[in-house]
Amino acid sequence: MKHFFLLAFSVFTIFSCRNNAVEEIIAAPPAPTAGAATTLLAYSDSAQIFTTDLTGGNRRLAVAPETNTVNEYVGNVQFNATATKFIYQHTKSGIPTISTIKSCNIDGTNKTVLKTFNVATTSCTFLKVLASGKILFGTTTFGGAGTATNIYVMNEDGTGETTFTQPGFSVSNARNTSVSKSGLDILLISASTPQPGTNYSGRMISYLGWNTAGVLTGERVIENSTDVFNDASKAGNITISNDGSLVAFAVNIGNGKFDIYTKSTAAGAAARKLIYTITVPADIPLYSTNSLKLRWLNGTDKLLAYLGKFTSPNGAAADYTQCYLITIGATSSTDVNWKFVGDDIYDITPNF
Repeated sequence: MKHFFLLAFSVFTIFSCRNNAVEEIIAAPPAPTAGAATTLLAYSDSAQIFTTDLTGGNRRLAVAPETNTVNEYVGNVQFNATATKFIYQHTKSGIPTISTIKSCNIDGTNKTVLKTFNVATTSCTFLKVLASGKILFGTTTFGGAGTATNIYVMNEDGTGETTFTQPGFSVSNARNTSVSKSGLDILLISASTPQPGTNYSGRMISYLGWNTAGVLTGERVIENSTDVFNDASKAGNITISNDGSLVAFAVNIGNGKFDIYTKSTAAGAAARKLIYTITVPADIPLYSTNSLKLRWLNGTDKLLAYLGKFTSPNGAAADYTQCYLITIGATSSTDVNWKFVGDDIYDITPNF
């Protein structure tokens, strides 16, 4: 997990779980209102969860570390359906390593374990809270029979877990899974393993739900383009809107630039639409397109794109995450750009 140093918006300070660096936080914003447009963004840093507004301001510590050690991590942060709780993955490495899905109030109180994983054989690959309040999550299981990727759903309190299956193709990286708020529209990367001397082969596909046997049905190929999925480094950066009507994805076009596209999920939809081109800051290395992430905000009105600089292995004070808030329209434009100084943030998520 990468470390994060906040800018000086100081009202009070806490200590980070890594290297004892000082985190500077401002007072908490008002609680969000269920059903409103996006008002808060949340993200994890090491064992902490922070919130901010849509300009990168009003930053506050929402969830503090549980043990204040370098061996504790938080990720896959989600708001619940009413934006009154966080649902997130919590990992504490050691003997034994413990990995769980937890929930807590947005002020960090009432931490509750919802699901515990056997880390020797299973990893949690994604979380999605649905409009119904149920929690969708994916796992990859390793064993003598090979690798299996599965999708599950459970209630917000961790009860009623049900197993779903995926169709018979391999998924290049289950973290690329994106799900609408209904849980019926699912976006995946379907990919074949490249043979020596051949190109990576993949497709971006969506589904319209599950049949009675628990198998995903209604497959639609959204993109099968060689400029997006012709190698493993470009099989990422996909997101589906909460209503399932649009997908967005990024294409590395070289020379330090990404093209951001949207496309309808409807059958027979028009070609993808270029909405914005990001010129990456010169000091951010482009190891792969997976360094850029996308999130829908305000339905399909806005798109958040972000990528960061990280100095391996433990980060550096000059590292940062660059954010672009893009308004989708006839002529798309960025409303605001901002930086989180000190880290490459992975899992920024909106409250609505």
